[in-house]
Amino acid sequence: MKLTSIGKLCLIAGFATGCASSRIDAVRDPAITAKLHRLYVLVDHGSVKTDYSDLLRNDLSELLTQEGIENQTEAMSPLQLDEHAYATNAVAYKPDAVLVIKATGGVLSAYGGYMEITYDASLFNPNMDKRYWRAQVNNEGGTAVMGKRFRVMAEKIIKQLKQDGFI
Repeated sequence: MKLTSIGKLCLIAGFATGCASSRIDAVRDPAITAKLHRLYVLVDHGSVKTDYSDLLRNDLSELLTQEGIENQTEAMSPLQLDEHAYATNAVAYKPDAVLVIKATGGVLSAYGGYMEITYDASLFNPNMDKRYWRAQVNNEGGTAVMGKRFRVMAEKIIKQLKQDGFI
C-alpha cells in the first residue's frame, strides 16, 4: 500500500504529538556533599493556570518518595504579592534543601501548544540564599502528551540529582 502525501503528513503529525523527551544540563557546587532526606519543591510556570505545575509536582513527589526522600511540593503563583511567603513555607517544612523549578521560555506551535518548554531547576539551601546545584531542562514533545512529558522531565531531574550525588 502506497501512502499519499496527506497520509504521510498525518503519520508525521501523529508522531510529533505523541513523543515526549527531556534534555538536562547541570552543574553542582563541588563543596556541597550533603545527601537529601527531606526536600521542599517549588514549581513556577509563570501562569495562573496550574495544570502543568500540578503534573510536574505530582510526578516529582512520587519519584522522590520512591527514593525514600520525604517531600512537600507547592505551585508558585505569579499573582502572589509576597514572594517571600514561599521561602517562609519552605523554611517551616525544615528541609535539607529547596528545589525550585521555574519555566523560563518555550516554543509555541502554530496552533498555540507548547512544543518545547525550557526550565531553570535550582537546588538551594533551606534559606534559599545559596545555590547547591543548577540545571537547564528542556521539555519537548506534543501537547497531547503533556502528562508523559512531565513524567519524563521529573525522571531526568531525579536521575541527574542521583548522578550528582544528592540522592
